[in-house]
Amino acid sequence: MARKESWEMQLQEGLAKKDMIETVMLISAVDEVKVYLALGEFFLGNNTRWVFPVLERPSKYYTELLKKGGLDTSKISFIDVGTNYRVGSYIDSPRDMIELKREIVSIADRLMSSNPRPEKVVFVFGSFVTLALFNDNREIGIFVHELTLALRQLGVYMVFLIPPDDPIIRYILPVMDYRLRVG
Repeated sequence: MARKESWEMQLQEGLAKKDMIETVMLISAVDEVKVYLALGEFFLGNNTRWVFPVLERPSKYYTELLKKGGLDTSKISFIDVGTNYRVGSYIDSPRDMIELKREIVSIADRLMSSNPRPEKVVFVFGSFVTLALFNDNREIGIFVHELTLALRQLGVYMVFLIPPDDPIIRYILPVMDYRLRVG
């Protein structure tokens, strides 16, 4: 196994300190693909499932990348958003945050109700820059607020990956339980 970089150790130490039902704002300048690999390594244990909406690239890209990193992608429920790649769940446009929220909550609910029930369900979102191309920050803040309320009721652990100095931070900070800065 390759030696972990300092930001990876910082990430894993920060996440390990926290209970598994909460919302984490992960502020990082590290390449998001590297962060997704590190999160996958941390969370994709024996009985953990991910809900992972993707806006920048089709889920096929992330599936191949995460598999190359040694991760079991069968444990990930991808939601392709506006990518024209329709294998699993699909939302036409990043403008449709209501439908995106419904799909995320529906998948999380289905996973939490499955038999056998996963030990934990983790929602990972890092597409704020792309979402902001189609929506204003206030709308995104409302989306995150409503989404976190719904996912908390289901007992889903949430990680929101945000670049440093992104203006969305001030809109979503009130619903975050923990801020973790890495890199």
